[in-house]
Amino acid sequence: MPLKIAQDKFLSNNKNKSRLIEILRIKLADNNIFTCQAESDADKLIADTAINLETNNVVIVSEDTDVLVILTALVNEDREIYFLKPSKGKVQQKIFSSRSLKETLPKCKEHILFLHAFTGYDTTAFFIKGKIKFAKNFEKCHDLHKSAEVFKNVNEDSNNIFQAGVTCILGLYGASPKIRFEYTLRYNSFIKATAKNPSVLLSSLPPTTDAAFEHLKRVYLQIQIWLGNNVDIDNWG
Repeated sequence: MPLKIAQDKFLSNNKNKSRLIEILRIKLADNNIFTCQAESDADKLIADTAINLETNNVVIVSEDTDVLVILTALVNEDREIYFLKPSKGKVQQKIFSSRSLKETLPKCKEHILFLHAFTGYDTTAFFIKGKIKFAKNFEKCHDLHKSAEVFKNVNEDSNNIFQAGVTCILGLYGASPKIRFEYTLRYNSFIKATAKNPSVLLSSLPPTTDAAFEHLKRVYLQIQIWLGNNVDIDNWG
């Protein structure tokens, strides 16, 4: 019997999603198609599975560009894995390579997990701040490269994470690295915004110190998970 409910609404029910996954897994197994079922981060499992198929030509088919980000970060430079984003409505399918950023934005490729988590991952995005402008600034700024490197370190001190993250927040908002983050950045941004529009969304302003600290902890946690490192979630969630 055909469903008369929108896909998004149907899958928003976790029981529906779990039962559908199980049905698909059984059907595929009956047709001798190997499957993997993720217990936590499905995007990471998809990327890892593709990378582990060392002797095969691999194409990942997914609508989720998070998979492409993880793939770009983790695959060895001597290999090339393709990512196909299927067509949807009037949007045509697109094909990307794990090497896509190597020639054009090499520093962004090197730190793509940080850029994605810091500016645009689901649970960690800054409001009304996208990736493209910051990525262009990031590519040519050595201080931002050094700060992003800190987030790769296993068992890094939270104070070091905060200091490195503040440098990147200042860069994201186009502020001087010499100003005081705790007060000046947020105040200056408010004055600048109200000069253009007296009605300002407070959520569009730079975060408070406490909010920034929590954001940066989540960024660090997500990067460590993507890198496959075991960290205590309670300390970073």
